[in-house]
Amino acid sequence: VPFALDVERGKILEFATATKSTHPAHFEGHHPVCPPTFLTTAFFWETRVPGSNPWEKVKMDPKRGMHAEQEFVFHGPPPRAGTRLIGTSRIEKIFGQDSARLR
Repeated sequence: VPFALDVERGKILEFATATKSTHPAHFEGHHPVCPPTFLTTAFFWETRVPGSNPWEKVKMDPKRGMHAEQEFVFHGPPPRAGTRLIGTSRIEKIFGQDSARLR
């Protein structure tokens, strides 16, 4: 299920500051460019749209999961403040270990 992520100037500035970015493009003007890792905040937006979070469909406690890889695909230049992105999340593969090996 698609969800919208509104790229906001204040959130870009907060995120860039929190991640210790020094790139001027993340701080200057009314429409700064978001840092590439800013798109991880999509998680907060997808949880607001029922059916958008793919973990709801997986029979596993998310606390027991380990994040291995994320990929963001968008076409064109990096998003700037004022942009509305439409995203979808998916889980491509789930790997597990034999529980007997964990003992």
